[in-house]
Amino acid sequence: MIHQLFTAFREAIVNIRSHLLHTVLSTLGIIIGVASLVAILSLIDGMEQFARDQISSTTSLNALSLDPEFYRTNNGVRIRKDSTSAIGRTEFNELRATFPAHTRSTLIWQSSEEISKDSSKYGAELTAVDGHFLRTLDIAHGTFPDTASFMGGGAVCLVSETLATAMHLSLPLNGQTSIQVHGHTLKVAAIFREKQPSSRLIFPAALLAETDFRNHPPQVVVVASHVEQVPDLEKSIRAWLASQQHPVPGDYAVHSNEGRVAQAAQGFRLFRIIMGLIVGISVLVGGVGIMNVLVIAVTERTREIGLRKAVGAHRRDIVLQFLAESITVSVFGSLIGLFAGIAGTMITVPIIKAITKVPFQANYTLNTLVVIVVVAILTGIVFGTYPALKAARLDPVDAIRHE
Repeated sequence: MIHQLFTAFREAIVNIRSHLLHTVLSTLGIIIGVASLVAILSLIDGMEQFARDQISSTTSLNALSLDPEFYRTNNGVRIRKDSTSAIGRTEFNELRATFPAHTRSTLIWQSSEEISKDSSKYGAELTAVDGHFLRTLDIAHGTFPDTASFMGGGAVCLVSETLATAMHLSLPLNGQTSIQVHGHTLKVAAIFREKQPSSRLIFPAALLAETDFRNHPPQVVVVASHVEQVPDLEKSIRAWLASQQHPVPGDYAVHSNEGRVAQAAQGFRLFRIIMGLIVGISVLVGGVGIMNVLVIAVTERTREIGLRKAVGAHRRDIVLQFLAESITVSVFGSLIGLFAGIAGTMITVPIIKAITKVPFQANYTLNTLVVIVVVAILTGIVFGTYPALKAARLDPVDAIRHE
């Protein structure tokens, strides 16, 4: 069987070489279809990779958050709850004890209040955190406070550039500027830059009382040491929430940034399928062209087929010969289309980057190459079957008499 296949493909190559121009013209549909398929799939893969990189750069994929739910849904309508149970220090410590080693976590308490400086009052967005997350800030002036001191409730704070400008803070900071914040006198240790302007002030969560947590339920942020731990960590947090009487189940929701990546991937997958089906029409037209060429070849080589059958060739041998020619032509056109598609994206991508000012790159994946190989082989088999069967069913006597 292997010898027969080898012989069939060798004869197919000889026949194709003897009609090379005819073969190239007949495979234009396949070439255009495959080139379009390669270009579209590689561009979509590049778009997906760009989206993943953007999400990764703006969010931490190994982070989870437990957010208080202030609304409930009734009959499709969101209604604000009368009260929401909160995670306090006791519950937070119980939850943190269930985390794997090297997992970082913090309570993040937020409130909008007035603060005082030199008898003047200013509106501020207060955020109380542990010291672990201070290093994520971009410091413009001053220095990071000592982490141990901050976590222990040191009387220091950090303010945003917007708030510092509003309060007319003197530079450089000398650590002596005092602000009245939530009943505490705090020293301004540093001024940090913001991505979006906001009058934000950060101070130690250790300065808060339990009543503060009840009045303003805090958020809990958990950062796994590896992104692979996020699914198991999320399951354990959900199980812990379901087992608690306080906070009441349903008063907190678990969110992860991996969901954003999954949603983006799902959208790109749908787009890839739709565009693949559209481009598949070109491949279909190319397949019809191949079938047309082979039908003509059967007519031209009727006497040859009759002679082969007369000297002992079986139907299977004739079918293999024409299927081999069909697959060879299809693979030949697909290879040209593959290189044409890559060349097309190499020309297109710089134009896209110049217009959008986005660091975008086409992404050639193994999946794309597998799709091309499968398309080439299936096209050859599907559209070569009818001509092959037509040739195999010829009567040898009538075929030899054919003029």
